[in-house]
Amino acid sequence: ALCTCWLALIVASILWPVGAQQGQGSPLSTCKARAAGPVETGLAHRMPCLNASGRLALGPPSVPLFVRWEDYRGVYLPEGDLRELFSVQIGANCGLNTHECARGGDPVYEYVRACGWRGVTVEPSKRTFRRLCQNYAALPRVTPLRGAIVSPYHAGSRVYLAVGRGETEKNTVVDAAAAAGKPRVTAVDAASLELLWVHHVRPATRTVHILVIDAEGAEAQILCCDVPEPKPLMILFEHAYMPKADRDKVDSNLLRQGYQHVADLRHQTPRGKRMQPQDRLYGLRSTVSTALAGEQRADTDITADIKTS
Repeated sequence: ALCTCWLALIVASILWPVGAQQGQGSPLSTCKARAAGPVETGLAHRMPCLNASGRLALGPPSVPLFVRWEDYRGVYLPEGDLRELFSVQIGANCGLNTHECARGGDPVYEYVRACGWRGVTVEPSKRTFRRLCQNYAALPRVTPLRGAIVSPYHAGSRVYLAVGRGETEKNTVVDAAAAAGKPRVTAVDAASLELLWVHHVRPATRTVHILVIDAEGAEAQILCCDVPEPKPLMILFEHAYMPKADRDKVDSNLLRQGYQHVADLRHQTPRGKRMQPQDRLYGLRSTVSTALAGEQRADTDITADIKTS
C-alpha cells in the first residue's frame, strides 16, 4: 500500500511542479472577489487575543469550543498568545463558529478572528463555498478554496463527489457512469494534501501550526499517505464515524511519521457531551522534544547561576 501511495505522489508531483507560485496551476479555485469593507484582523492580530486567564473569550452566538489551542502552547504550539499562527482547514462548511455553520463548533474561526491567524480553508460544495467567501471577506489573511481534498489517486483532476447528508453519510468519489442522473452528485476539482501544500501552503509559510480535517468520512483517504512538509505541528480530524480499521491505519501512519495521539475530544454542545468523542488530536513529537530541551536548557542555566552566585 505504501508503494502505491508513493507512486501516486510521484505522478502528482510530475503533473503539478513543486516550484509553482502560490495558487498558480492549482486545481482548486478561490473566491471570485472579496467584498470591500472593514478588515477585522487589521488591529486584532496586533493585540493580545487571549484574556488575563490565558483563554480565548467567546460571545454569543458562538458554539462552545471543543478544542482549546491555548492548552497546547509551549508543548506542541509556540509559547505566547497564539497570534498569527498558520492553519489549514479541510471541510470548512460556511466558516463561522455558529450552529448553522458548525453544529459541533468550528475549531478555527474564532482564532482567525481574534488572533489574526493566516492560512487556507477548503470547502467542496458550491453553494456553501459562496457563503464561506462571504463570511471570510473581512478576514483576508485566510484564503478560501473550493474543491475536494482526496487521496493522491484522484488528485489533479475533476472528480464526481457524492455529497452526504450529515455526518453518517460519507462524501465519496464516484466514477462518471455512477454519477449519471444522480441529483446529489457534483463535479468538483480535486487535490491531494501534497498538491494543496505545493500551490497554497509552501508559498505562504515555512511553518504549518494546525491541520483540521472534517471531510464527511473521507478523512482516512486524505491521511492515507505521508503528511507533506512542512508537517503541521498538530492534526485534528473527525473520527466518530470512521471504521476502526481505517482509524487504526491512520493512527499507524501518523505514529510512523513522528506524531503522537494527544486526545479524543467531545463536542461541548449538549448533544455532543452525550456522545462518544467525535474528534481525534495528534501532535508532532519533535515539537515536544524541542519544548522539553528548552526547559532543560533553562534548568541548566538556573543551576549554573546558583553555582556561580
